[in-house]
Amino acid sequence: MSILSVGLSGLLTSRDALSVTSSNVANANNPAYKRQVLKQASGLSQFLLGGYVGQGVQSTGVDRVTNQFLYNQILKTGSESHYASTLKGQLSRVDEIFADGNNALADAMTAFTNAAQDLSLRPADNPSRQQFLSSTQFLVEQFNSVSGRFDAIRRDNTEQIQFTVNQINDLTGNIADLNKSIAKSYLTGDGKGVPLNLLDQREDLILQLSEKVDVQVIEGERGELNILMRQGQPLVTFDKAYSLLALSDASDPETTVIARDPETGGAPIRFANKNLGRGELSALLEFRDTAINQYQNTLGLMALSIHDQVNAIQAGGVELVDDPGPPAANVPGKPLLSFAKNTSDPLDNGFSRVVANAFNSDANTRLAVGTVNTSTLQSNEYEVFVLNNAGTPEVRYRPLGSKSAGQVATDLGGGNYQVPDAFTFSISGGAFVPGDSFQVKLTAKAALNLRLENLGTDQVATRAPSASVGDNTQVLKMTRVLDQATLFQRAGSSGISVRDTFSRLLTTVGNDVRVADNSAKTSLGVLESLNAEQSAQSGVNLDEEAAKLIQYQQAYSANAKIISLSKELFDDLLTAVR
Repeated sequence: MSILSVGLSGLLTSRDALSVTSSNVANANNPAYKRQVLKQASGLSQFLLGGYVGQGVQSTGVDRVTNQFLYNQILKTGSESHYASTLKGQLSRVDEIFADGNNALADAMTAFTNAAQDLSLRPADNPSRQQFLSSTQFLVEQFNSVSGRFDAIRRDNTEQIQFTVNQINDLTGNIADLNKSIAKSYLTGDGKGVPLNLLDQREDLILQLSEKVDVQVIEGERGELNILMRQGQPLVTFDKAYSLLALSDASDPETTVIARDPETGGAPIRFANKNLGRGELSALLEFRDTAINQYQNTLGLMALSIHDQVNAIQAGGVELVDDPGPPAANVPGKPLLSFAKNTSDPLDNGFSRVVANAFNSDANTRLAVGTVNTSTLQSNEYEVFVLNNAGTPEVRYRPLGSKSAGQVATDLGGGNYQVPDAFTFSISGGAFVPGDSFQVKLTAKAALNLRLENLGTDQVATRAPSASVGDNTQVLKMTRVLDQATLFQRAGSSGISVRDTFSRLLTTVGNDVRVADNSAKTSLGVLESLNAEQSAQSGVNLDEEAAKLIQYQQAYSANAKIISLSKELFDDLLTAVR
C-alpha cells in the first residue's frame, strides 16, 4: 500500500471520528442519547524488507457506550421509585382531608358532645333541643362529606388507572414497531446496520414503560427485545404488542380490573394485582384495594356505631310531654338516625355493600346484611362462600383475602345465617349452591349514607319512661356516645371509643403517608445514584468531547499532510525521470 493510501485511510478515519464526536456534542442535552465511539482497526500489515509494515487504519463501525447490568438495575429501581411516589401522592390526598386546622369531622364530634351536655342541663328547653338536632345534623353531614371525598378519590383513581393503561399500551405498541425496524435493519445489514438512534429510542421507551409496570427484558436473536411482566406475562414479543385492558369488574362495577385479550379468543384474561409487581399501575390498585378501603371502612364503622348507640338511647326513652305531671301514656322515642340506600347502586344496602362472584350459579341470588355487632366486629370485610359437605351445601365465612378454610356460619333457619360476634345475613332470590361466594363489605357505605331523621324537637327522647319531664337520664347517655369503649371489644380488652377510633384513623393515615414519603425518598435517591452512574458512563461529557475534537482535527491535518507529502514525492519522482 502506498503512502497516499495510508494517509487517505487515516484521513477518512479521522473524518469519521470527527463526525461521531460532533454527533455526541450535538446530543449532549438529549437524555435518551447514549454516547457513541468509533471502532477502528489497523490495516493488514505488508511484509517488506524482512519485516511487516503497517498499512493504515480503517473504521469498522460505531458502538454505543452502555452498561446492560446498570440499565437493568435502573429498570427495576425505576419501577420501585414510581410505585412509591405514586402511592405517596395518593395517600397525600387522604391526608389533606384530615389536615390540621381543617378537620371539620373532629369539630363536629366536639359540637355533638357539647350540645348533648348543654341539653342534659336543660332537657326540656326547646332551643337546647334544636341545637342538639343541629349539631347531630352537622355530624352526619361531616361523615357524608368525608366519605364522599373518599369516593371522589376512588373515582379519580379509576380514571388514573385507565389513563396509565392507555400509556402502557402506547409504549408497548411503539416498542413493537421499533423491534420490527431494528430486526429489519439487523437482517439486511448482517447484524451490523442497526441505526443506533433506534436503539436509544427503544431503551428510552422501555424505561418509561418500567415506570408504569414492572417488566423484564429478554433479547431475541434479531436484535429485538421481548418485554414480559414481572410474573412472565408477555407485553411485547418481537413486533406484536399485547394491549392491557382496564375493565369494570363484572361483579362490581365500582371496581376496575386489569386484563388482556386472550390470543385464542374468549373472555379477557384477568391479572391478579400481585402479578403487576411494582410501578405506577400497581400503586394505584394497591391504594384503592387496601388504603382507601381501610379508611372508608373505619369511618363507616364509626358512623354505624353512632347510629346504633343513638337509636338505642332514643328507643330506651320517651318523647317530651309539655303538660305538667305524669303523662297519660309515654311515647317511646323514634330512631334519630338512619341509612339512605343508594338506589342507583344495586350492591348498596344502606350501610353495607355486597358483591356477588360473577361465576355464581344464579345471578339473582342475593345476600343481604341484617345486623352488625359493632362492639365485637374484628374485620370490616368478609367472604361468605359455599362448600359441598357430603352432598350438602355448607355456608362458611372468612375475612376477605384470607386463604384459610373458613368457619361454618350459624344457620338460623329460613335462609338466615350468623357470623358470631360479627353480623347476620340472609339469602333471597335463590339458594346457595356449592361454589357460590360473596364479598361482604360491612361498613363500606355507612358514613356516606348516614342520615338524620326529620324529627321535631319534642321527639328527642331525653328522659327515661318512668321519670318526669325534667329528667335527663337518656340525654346523659348521649354525652357519652363518642367516648364509650364500644368498638373492638375482645377477650381481655374493653375496646375503644368512637373518638379514639378516629384518632387511630388519623394516626394510621399520617403513618402511612410518612412511610410512603420515606420509601419514595429512598427509592428516588437510589434511582438518581444509578442514573448518575449511567450518565458518567454513557452520557456526553462536553469537556472530553471538545478534547477529542482537537485530537481528531490534528489527526486529520496530519493525515492530510501525509497525502500532501505523497504528492510532493511523486512530483519529485516525475521531475527526476524527465
